[in-house]
Parts: sequence; structure tokens; C-alpha cells
Amino acid sequence: MIKSKNSTKIFKKFILSYIITLLVPMLIMSFIVFYHFVNVLKDEVKINLRSPFIKSIDNLESQVEQLTRTSLQIELNSFLRTVNINEIPYDAINVKSELLKYNTNSFVDEIFIFNYRDEYIYSCNYLCSLPVFNSFILGGKNTFDLLEFKEESAQEGFRYFPVDTMYLANRQSHLMYMKKIPIQGTRPYGIIMYMIPESSLRSILAPSITGNSSVFMMDPTTREIIFHFSDEQNEELVAVFQQMLYATAQPGDITEAEIAGNKYSLSSYEPRNIPYTFIQLMPNDLLSGPIEHIRNVFLISMVIIIILSGIVIAILMRINYRPIKNLKKLIDDNFQLASKTIAGDKLNELELLEYALLQYNRENIDLKEYSLANREAVKSYLIDCFLSGQAREIDNIQETCR
Repeated sequence: MIKSKNSTKIFKKFILSYIITLLVPMLIMSFIVFYHFVNVLKDEVKINLRSPFIKSIDNLESQVEQLTRTSLQIELNSFLRTVNINEIPYDAINVKSELLKYNTNSFVDEIFIFNYRDEYIYSCNYLCSLPVFNSFILGGKNTFDLLEFKEESAQEGFRYFPVDTMYLANRQSHLMYMKKIPIQGTRPYGIIMYMIPESSLRSILAPSITGNSSVFMMDPTTREIIFHFSDEQNEELVAVFQQMLYATAQPGDITEAEIAGNKYSLSSYEPRNIPYTFIQLMPNDLLSGPIEHIRNVFLISMVIIIILSGIVIAILMRINYRPIKNLKKLIDDNFQLASKTIAGDKLNELELLEYALLQYNRENIDLKEYSLANREAVKSYLIDCFLSGQAREIDNIQETCR
């Protein structure tokens, strides 16, 4: 009798080999696709973080271009083009009223006009000579000389004024944008100066400041940071980054930095119409956070899929093994009823089926040999049955005789 058998080992090996054949290429392909997906996602996150930065600077350039159009309007003003305070002092009242027409842009908080003819400087709030402007408005603390810019060939220029170095109603750092008039002429007769406060720059660059990121405005000639914009004013961060800029040959080549134990990604941008370099300093968390989230979701999903697939495979293996199990049981029962003994006590399903077929084939051969050996006796028996009239008692007598 059969004592014990490996009832499912060969079936499991077949299923597992089939699963591994499908699973391994699928996992390899999934990780390759995921690797490229992460790289694409990383680039897209960089673009999404950089786009507001670029758009903010483009907006700043648009504001500067708007100041150029304002300069053209002032240039076309016949009164401001011909006024001379030295000859007609009471025109000072009309100068202020005329300038009020152009001082409507909230981007600037003061517009100065330096007239070469009378060497006076006009604005909506001030009217003074050049020496008074240098001593009172500038406070004598600046190395800025308006006459130097007058002699330069440049048609426009920028100057930076730290806080409390210009005595204006709006006490904060300023960026002065200077434009000679006429704009297209070769013989200028005056200079228009627009005072852009730090608050206006911060308002324009605000969309590019997300999380703990910072935006720096750097003078490319001196590599000095003139403006720093962030949600939190971290003076230590500014000082360390300033030293890093001084020590670097090409500040624009810096893409990563570690400051106070925190890692940052850098991107720089140099606008066409503004002679300053803008640098965006972003914590790596802003860049790596979404990628880590996607990576964790992918890995957790893969683990869940593998676990659920294992459970489903185990259930389906039991269901699909049921016909084979029934066949094995039928063979076992038949052999037990026939009191047969199978050599060996550990046969798998295929070996058991093969051995059973061999046994049945052997029995068929023995039966055929036995029938051939007793053919004459059977023939005589059938003849006796016919002669004695007993043929009716034998079922299918015609088929048997044939």
C-alpha cells in the first residue's frame, strides 16, 4: 500500500517557476520605469520651483520697462523739457504739479529729475540744487556722484542705497534706476531717477519665496549681496552665503551648498535689463520631499501588491490543484481496492499516474495473453452453449462469437 507521497511538490514547483518567470521581468521593468519616472519628476519639480522665480524676475523687468515708458512721457512733456528755475523761480510750483502726473506707479516711491540747465533736482516732495541734494538727501554718506554718471556714455544705470543712506519719507533700502533724457538722443539734457524701495522688490519676488527658500540679489561686479528676501531673516545664512560667493570664482556655477548643516539647491538668473544676478536658495526638502513621497508610495504599493498576489496565488493553487488531487485519490483508491503495492513510498502525482498506467497496461497484456491461451476452450464452450440451447443466457453473443 502507499504510505506517503509528496502530494503537491511538483505542482508547486511548476506554479512557482511560472510566477518567477513573469515576476522577475515585471519587477525589473517596474524599477527601470520608476527610475526614469523619478528623474523626470525631479526635473519637473525643479522647473515648478524655478518657474515662479523666473516669472518674478520677468515681472521685475516689466516694471523697469514701464519706467522707461514713463521716462518717454516725461521727455515729451514740453514744460519739463524747457523749465529753468534759475530764470523763472516760480516755475517750481508748476514743476511739482507736472511731476504728480507721473508719480502714480506704486513700484517707485520717489521720482527725481536732474536738469542740466539749472542744475536743480525736482520731485513731487523736493526741489533743491545739486549740492543740497548731495548733502541733505544723500546725507553725505554715499560715494555716489550724479555728475559722474552724467559724464558716462551709458544711457541708464542702477545704484544701490542701504537703509538710512537716503533721507526719504520711506526709510528702507532703495534701488535707484537712472535714465538719461532724451532716451534716444545723443545730447541729454537731464537724468530721471526712480527710487525703488525694498518693499516693492519683495512684493514682486514674493511668489518665488516658498517654504524656507531665499532669494538674493547680487552685484556681479563686487559679488556683494545687496538684497535678501525670505520669510525669515536669517543673518547667519546671509553671512555664510556671502563668504561662499566671495570664495567662488564663478558664483553661477554653484548648484548645491551646505550651510549650518542644511543642504540647499541653488539656481541663478541674470535678467537682460537689470545688471544684477538673482540667486534662489532652496532647501533640499522642497525638492526631495515630493520625490521621497512618490518613492514611498511606490515601494509600499509594491509590497502590498506582492502580499495580496501571494494570498491570491495560494488560494488559486489550492483550487487548481483540486482536479489533480481527485485524480491522485482515485488512483490510490483503485490500487488499494486491487490490493496493489507500488514500489517506493514517495511518488509525486506524475510518477503515481505513470506507475498506475504501467500497471493497467501490464494487466491488459496479461489479460490478452490469457484470452489467447484459452481461445480453443472458449470456442468449445460457446459451441456447447449453442448446441445445448443456452446461447440466450449469454449477453451479446454475436459480438462475443465474432
